Amino acid sequence: MIQISQFLAKVVEPLSQQLFDLRSSITREACRTIALIAEVLQNDFDSHAGNLFVTDISLFKLMESGNHLMAEHAHNCVVSILYNTCSQKVFKNIIRQANDRHQYTRMNCAEYLLLILIVFPIPVLDKYVTDIYEYLKVAIPDQNPEVRKRARAVFIKYHQ
Repeated sequence: MIQISQFLAKVVEPLSQQLFDLRSSITREACRTIALIAEVLQNDFDSHAGNLFVTDISLFKLMESGNHLMAEHAHNCVVSILYNTCSQKVFKNIIRQANDRHQYTRMNCAEYLLLILIVFPIPVLDKYVTDIYEYLKVAIPDQNPEVRKRARAVFIKYHQ
């Protein structure tokens, strides 16, 4: 684990800078690299994902950029992280971002929560029942119809 932490300490800063490069090809490669690291390290990447990449100053900020292509790269990166890790910090960051003012972020958070309900083990989800419930109270009456639609899908999966 120490070697993984040392490796990530060396690559976090360059990857973070590349995420916000103005060239979408650089951003795409940074997102692919983060997704590949998550795929290879899987649960060893849990704490690093929540602390370093899936935060409001990293991938979520990139999703809010005006460049749709770069936002899509960030979205795909978060989906890959969710498939390959079971990070409670990532879950908390997603819940925190679910009330964001950007509708694209709110739509993605609903999709991420549905994915979390599908992928994460039930004992992990049991700790966050109240958080999911509070999210649903906010998301189901959202002004955006796509957010409402995805929140209803989360609600259906939540009750299964």
